[in-house]
Amino acid sequence: MILMTSELQSAADRSRAYRALARAFSLPDRPIYEELVSGELAEALQLDVPDEELARELKPALSFEELQAEYLRLFEVGTPRPPCPLYEGAWREREFLDRRELMEELVRFYNFFGLTLGERPKELPDHLAIELEFLHFLAYQEAQALEEGRDPDGFRRAQRDFLERHLLRWLPRLRDRLEQVEALPFFPAVVRGAVRRAERDYAELLQTLAARQEQERDPEKEVDP
Repeated sequence: MILMTSELQSAADRSRAYRALARAFSLPDRPIYEELVSGELAEALQLDVPDEELARELKPALSFEELQAEYLRLFEVGTPRPPCPLYEGAWREREFLDRRELMEELVRFYNFFGLTLGERPKELPDHLAIELEFLHFLAYQEAQALEEGRDPDGFRRAQRDFLERHLLRWLPRLRDRLEQVEALPFFPAVVRGAVRRAERDYAELLQTLAARQEQERDPEKEVDP
């Protein structure tokens, strides 16, 4: 039996949260819809700040067909682009000379950890669901390393860097745009929850990695989990 330490619990919680978010930002099918209406997303996010309204809105009060239509209207359909695209490149055009530069950086992140999108991926590397799946993978690998007594810090640094260089650079912009358009409550609530979770995890990872560095300088000093 594996003792669930606070570090292991934290990594497992992060992994679960990002998997749930990745599914919430994928085109809803029946299984995804059933997960959402069950309240699994709100449970997985484990938001620190009590927010009854947000928790309520994280369970869609929509039929399956209505949820699909809202997803397509907000994220997929529009001229010249949808109101709230789910692609990082759409929000950071001024920061890259060419969108391919962003794609190449993301693919390097993925490939470094042995991940590929396949010859015919369903989504581009900068789609929000793909980026969240990557964070889910990194947190899962961190938990595995802790279980097996291996050094987890490489996976922690990767999560910190990915949140800093990518997700937290554009997800708040998506949140703000959703507040400006006429959207039903569910997807704005999901983005607010995702931003809150990502900001919390980033702060936690910074603290954990700083404590580990301090322990390396002073091996006799205990690290607060």
